[in-house]
Amino acid sequence: MISTRLLARVMTIGVVIGLAGCAGGGSRPNANLALKNGDYLVAFRALKVDLATPGEPRRRAVRQFVTSREGPEGLIVDLSEAIHGIDGLEKFAQLTADVTLADASGVLTKDQAGQLNHLLQLTLSKKVAEGAIFLQLDKLAEAYPALAATPGAKQRLVENTLQVIEASLPGSPGVRRAPVTALFQFLAGDGREYRDLAGSALSRLHFSIRELKFDVHPIFPAYAEQRLDEIVTDVAIVGSTRLLEVDIGTILATRDELAITEDEEQADAVVQIAELQYRERQIGPVQRPVRIAAQQITLLFRPANVPEGSWFAYDLVESTFDVEWAYETRIVRDANLEAHDVIRGVDSRTDHQCHNGRYVTTSGLEIPSNVWPTSDVSLSCRGSGPPAAAGLQPAIMQKLGEQVLKRLVRTASSDRDSR
Repeated sequence: MISTRLLARVMTIGVVIGLAGCAGGGSRPNANLALKNGDYLVAFRALKVDLATPGEPRRRAVRQFVTSREGPEGLIVDLSEAIHGIDGLEKFAQLTADVTLADASGVLTKDQAGQLNHLLQLTLSKKVAEGAIFLQLDKLAEAYPALAATPGAKQRLVENTLQVIEASLPGSPGVRRAPVTALFQFLAGDGREYRDLAGSALSRLHFSIRELKFDVHPIFPAYAEQRLDEIVTDVAIVGSTRLLEVDIGTILATRDELAITEDEEQADAVVQIAELQYRERQIGPVQRPVRIAAQQITLLFRPANVPEGSWFAYDLVESTFDVEWAYETRIVRDANLEAHDVIRGVDSRTDHQCHNGRYVTTSGLEIPSNVWPTSDVSLSCRGSGPPAAAGLQPAIMQKLGEQVLKRLVRTASSDRDSR
């Protein structure tokens, strides 16, 4: 029997405590250390191989356990805490296996193991009724046959899961994503008979676009397509160049609520983009000498024919490019101009090249070298390249696309709100 003291301790434990139940896995913990620290469930799982082996290994492990400070009573407390912290069927299955092994090995009496099994059943039933356990509905029968055989148990799980989804919004923290995936995977498999129950609740639920596409659509295609049609904006892009259309289309397509289309007539919105200015300006090239002192030179990099005390020099050629750009954007919906902006900016970049590397001796003799004197100089000079303004174009397109995206999403939200 579990003592009154232990029962009182168990009853005061909150249902969210699951730390003890999560112990195990990874490197095998030291049973002696765990017993010394009072971590009886950790110690029990460390000894499970010996406890499962009949003969001397099992007798030795049981003796080690029962002669510890609190022994079996400490394990009962730890198992009870872990049972109260059950938050999924995997943890339930693990704790069921723990109790079964404790019973079979003789660490616990059959009466003690029976009381823990009863606590397992009560706790799982309670968590199911509260909706705290809704995952892996298709594995319910395998994990807990008694509950699965109870009339209405699976329906109650489905109803609880629907309530969890209804009470949250897409993107909210916590358990939002898991129940959506679990529910529709269940409806796609063993839970086909509950599709009508879930279907009758769809109008009360809020799904993200990804949930509609990947979770809801396989089960309720008509509903998912209707909702996607309502919340996804089909956008056609008309640019002064085809490259401009492709670049901006790629950026807009990263948003789930937007779909890029080539059909202007069928599009919900048309984005018109015209280049007003794209003026490049180059400053330089400007050449200046760079000197590396002898004490800064890495000895392994210095050629054998270079005397000690020599310093290193090279010519750094820098070119700076500016691009002054401006684009006019229009967003048209149903032949109405909803937004008209001029987006402009100035971007710049500096390119450099390294030339004429050489060592200079204390007497002024110059020794050419194609080996850079330090790892930092080597990294900088090897990464240099010929001057080019073309490298600015992707960054400019990104800035333009982000501004168009902000305006487009804002007008799309206003349009949906007005429906």
